[in-house]
Amino acid sequence: MILDHDCVRELLLSVENNIGLNDMVPIDKLESISPLDSYDQDIVRYAALKMIEAGYIHAKPLYADNMLIDIRVGNLTTAGHEFLDNVRDSTIWQKTKERSSKVAGASLPVLANIAGQLIKEQLGLN
Repeated sequence: MILDHDCVRELLLSVENNIGLNDMVPIDKLESISPLDSYDQDIVRYAALKMIEAGYIHAKPLYADNMLIDIRVGNLTTAGHEFLDNVRDSTIWQKTKERSSKVAGASLPVLANIAGQLIKEQLGLN
């Protein structure tokens, strides 16, 4: 499957905005909130699994017979906050995607670096 970077960003925003300090919510609760509701369920769940692997969210995937049946999602990690803070602004995000489109693919750390550079430029720090 392809990791949809827009879905990743929207998932992290949804986690930040909709999950409380001690909450662990089923992924379908997040999937029903706009704009995540516009993504295919498999795309959202794949993004969530990759965010767990990347250490961006606290979550617990639940399996039965080797099939993913749910993901209980908690808060963002520090790394998740750092990534989201770089790509939060929609203008910065659009410019980040434009710059990264010059190559066949860009990893999440590369996207975060591009966004960080754009933020520095906007602040006059370059």
